[in-house]
Amino acid sequence: MIKDVIMHFIGEFSIQEIEQACPNVSRPTIYRVLDALKNEGAVDCIVPGRHARWVRK
Repeated sequence: MIKDVIMHFIGEFSIQEIEQACPNVSRPTIYRVLDALKNEGAVDCIVPGRHARWVRK
């Protein structure tokens, strides 16, 4: 579910936007999916830190 939401974002997105689209999913689960997608090369963190911004490749 998280991966589908991420793949439909256009441009940059944040953890908060994923949380809004997937209200029943915990933040640690979102982090695990983002980490897996980053390792696959599907997404990249362009602004690290508390207000991180991500982008699909």
